[in-house]
Amino acid sequence: SYDISKERMNIRERLIEQIRSSVHYIVWGLYIPFIFLGYGTDNNAYQVIDSGRMLLAHGTYVPSRHPGYLLYESTVGALNGIGGSVLTNLFSLLMALFAVWLFSRICIHAGIRHRQLLACCLLVNPWFVIAATTSMDYMAALAFTLAAVYLLMRDRVVLAGLAGGIAIAFRLGSFVPLGAMMVAFMIADRKVSAR
Repeated sequence: SYDISKERMNIRERLIEQIRSSVHYIVWGLYIPFIFLGYGTDNNAYQVIDSGRMLLAHGTYVPSRHPGYLLYESTVGALNGIGGSVLTNLFSLLMALFAVWLFSRICIHAGIRHRQLLACCLLVNPWFVIAATTSMDYMAALAFTLAAVYLLMRDRVVLAGLAGGIAIAFRLGSFVPLGAMMVAFMIADRKVSAR
């Protein structure tokens, strides 16, 4: 006899497998070519590189922009000294892939369906592509912000705090989503405690 539920399951499994394999093509076809095109179109990227160079070459810290982003500037300065714009852009790409992986873990933990499709939507978002292939702090901050969320979801409070601190050190604006996350978790915790 014909079982419609098995057929639906087979279609779903094939679709999930196609999405998984498309992620590799997206990364290699969409992201990798941009890695080789210099530091990026954001003027601040060049200021970040100069700040890192100055710090490593002369031991003098000159912030790329105020109030300063010492962790990112020193990281990119060291990577730039080793491999130039290719290595600094590759760092951004690795942070972006780490962020996508964390996003997927958060979806699993929260019981969100179609996480592979959501991850693909994130990967093809033009803003995400640009941020993931330029020498800026966006992806490092996002990755550690998501790490803080994921760790807090797993009740790893100290590690979540550390990840959140690193996110803020990479990009000060990370305190906004981290603050919202803390409020959301406090509200959820009160609801659980009230039961």
